[in-house]
Amino acid sequence: HRLILAGVVLSYLFSAGIMWVISLASAVEGQRYLFWIMGSLANAEPADAGLLAAVFLPAAVASFAVLPALNLLAFSEEHAADSGVSVEPVKRAVFVLAAVLTGASVAVAGSIGFVGLVVPHCVRLLFGADARLAAPLSAIGGAGFLVLCDLACRGLGELPVGVVTASLGAPFFLALLMREGRS
Repeated sequence: HRLILAGVVLSYLFSAGIMWVISLASAVEGQRYLFWIMGSLANAEPADAGLLAAVFLPAAVASFAVLPALNLLAFSEEHAADSGVSVEPVKRAVFVLAAVLTGASVAVAGSIGFVGLVVPHCVRLLFGADARLAAPLSAIGGAGFLVLCDLACRGLGELPVGVVTASLGAPFFLALLMREGRS
């Protein structure tokens, strides 16, 4: 309970800091910050694509190296260790790679929610849980889903894409949770 409460308190504290920044900014900058918070590709520059590629390509290559170990870890840490996986270094590597990939994306486009939750679940439901297939299909599917949502946003008058992904993703994920709760 303390961890949950601490998370809620820190969330409100950081939200207050963000609100201070937005309220003290000019109207144009405040709008830009607000769009970034809601997740938007509207302010992304071509140079951002180059920066993302410089981060993503090495991290993606490194990620492929740990995918077989993730399949073993999906059974259990003991099973993975018995199969020769150095469990703790692999867990650290996955954590660092996920943080680098997420951090680079959020730095450019803000927090675009539910793409990383919904798309991999759909991929696993359709193609199975083998990480060697699910990871690249999730990346391709996530990119495609984001492009479609961004096109819809631009057609609706420049909405931040995070609004659409959350509007689609939250009900889908809740339905998935309810389905798994019944089984």
